[in-house]
Amino acid sequence: MPSSKRLAFAIGNAGPPRDTPDYYALQVMNTMLGGMFQSRLNANIREEKGYSYGVNSSFAFGKGPGAFRSGGDIVSAKSDAALVEFMKELRGIGGTRPVTDDELTTAKDSLIQRLPGTIVFDHMARLPQPEGIHHRAFAIVRRMLDNGRTWVKLTGAYLNTRTGPPLYDDVKPIARAYIEHAAERCVWGSDWPHPTEPHVKPDDAVLFDLLHDWTPSEAVRQKILVDNADALYGFSYTQKRAA
Repeated sequence: MPSSKRLAFAIGNAGPPRDTPDYYALQVMNTMLGGMFQSRLNANIREEKGYSYGVNSSFAFGKGPGAFRSGGDIVSAKSDAALVEFMKELRGIGGTRPVTDDELTTAKDSLIQRLPGTIVFDHMARLPQPEGIHHRAFAIVRRMLDNGRTWVKLTGAYLNTRTGPPLYDDVKPIARAYIEHAAERCVWGSDWPHPTEPHVKPDDAVLFDLLHDWTPSEAVRQKILVDNADALYGFSYTQKRAA
């Protein structure tokens, strides 16, 4: 293909405005169709057919109706065949080829990874029980911890449990898994005054003692309780400014 003549190829249609209630659903749909390297369009037209170095699709959202566009640089001799494949994928995402759970998870993960700024998951990301670390959300959070912009709060054991106090045994594997994977991205908190528990309040001393059970060493506890909190919230910087 390097020596092949290529042409700019595009298919378009009117799209909805930014305030459409389907905005987020359309973002996910487009990511699966042509908004990431593993998209349907790229997998078909680039990887399988070899008609292009890369194709994509996108919405141009605005105050009024915008444009939906899909296309890319296509080998000139294959433009007719490429059009057939484009239309096949457009019809497919429209309903003739149902979206799989794996596609949906990959697309959502891709969009989450693009979020700007610092992200903090409260309450260990509220992984559903009894799945815990086996729930697919855990793998997404774990990958996000690797980007250097994401943190997990080791809080709210009483919110993510079926076994309950005082040991919260079903929460222990979740906390330990986060600590083992990225102790440098974990912080602790009591979640006092526990507004979600209006009748029986958790014992803060018990919640604090859980951290000792979850962590392998004093050095790791120092990191979670002091060093990481300082890095995330800038305590040292604030103290220096105050001085």
